[in-house]
Amino acid sequence: MWPNSIRFIAQPTIKNKYIYITDIDILIFVDNFYLNLIDDMIRKRNNYSNLVRKRSHRLTGLHFSEYDSYYPIPKQRQYNIVDEVLLYNIVKSKGIKIDYNTQYRPVFGIHASPSRPHVSSLGFLGWNAENFKFNWINYCKSDDFKYIYPLLDKFIHKKILMLNNYYGINEKEFYKMINYK
Repeated sequence: MWPNSIRFIAQPTIKNKYIYITDIDILIFVDNFYLNLIDDMIRKRNNYSNLVRKRSHRLTGLHFSEYDSYYPIPKQRQYNIVDEVLLYNIVKSKGIKIDYNTQYRPVFGIHASPSRPHVSSLGFLGWNAENFKFNWINYCKSDDFKYIYPLLDKFIHKKILMLNNYYGINEKEFYKMINYK
């Protein structure tokens, strides 16, 4: 099984009305973002919010759903497939209507993916970072970030440096902001 697929088959230990299965490398900065996804489900008269990638049988890795319509997951014929294909197959095997027409798939923050371009030829970071500079700065100033920063590995530190460079935050300013010695 692909490591990215585990998120689609691991049932949470705490039950909620809705679930949001997403990438681990997204920093969500929009308060109550789930209300937008619930509105999308109501508009589409469907019990999930996601989209099918063009010319494929792949739902994207950002999947919002009613908990009871997604779990329990029926046994799948094949697990060793691309994670987004597995998600598509799970949704289809549940008898849920697949919406091939929607274009709604917001990212409610920064998607610091190692597989996305770092700086495009157009001069922007390919991480949906354009609108979240002040959210990032406020997060860096938070006690949570100050606590976890020293625990992060060098790969993540490099990603943070890239994001800071994009936002025009130099290393000295950054370390002062997070009280890092």
